[in-house]
Amino acid sequence: MSFYLHGLGHFNPENEITNQFLTDLDIGTNSEWIEERTGILSRRTVLSLDYIKETLNRDLSQAPDARMYSNAETGRFAAEMALQRAGLEASDIGMVIAGSCNPEYMSPADACTIAATMGMEVPSFDMNSACTSFHVALYMLSMMRPEVGVLSVEFKLNFIAPARGERLVAHGRVIRPGRTLTVCR
Repeated sequence: MSFYLHGLGHFNPENEITNQFLTDLDIGTNSEWIEERTGILSRRTVLSLDYIKETLNRDLSQAPDARMYSNAETGRFAAEMALQRAGLEASDIGMVIAGSCNPEYMSPADACTIAATMGMEVPSFDMNSACTSFHVALYMLSMMRPEVGVLSVEFKLNFIAPARGERLVAHGRVIRPGRTLTVCR
């Protein structure tokens, strides 16, 4: 048995870090080197570009004060898009799961702050396993009861953008059958 993704959503902050921007920072790299080795042309950030130019983000403890959006806000924006695309309301969701390489807090979980910004009073928890957070959440969700609608939010893609194109292809295998799921990001 497989599960169904009712809606996918995303949020890309307006600040774009191009390879040329990184070259201009004079940090020992150049646009061609980055593109040749990674295929990445640009990535998005919640930090202002002026802040990055001035500080080179050397003190990571200062970044939360310099950002334009919190994890809860970016998660909410993506979740709202996913729900709208799925034709669902926040009240249709029975659980929120968030995953990240960089949670905003250890406690409360990012999932709790996302749920709160959306007016949801549902069980919420983080499942942080770096690049595999989304896959781990899918595996866990495959074991859920069929009547539980779940919103899964992942933040790992806030570091980079797809190199080219608009298409995301993922392959997976359901190890234990699940039923219904709403995923964003």
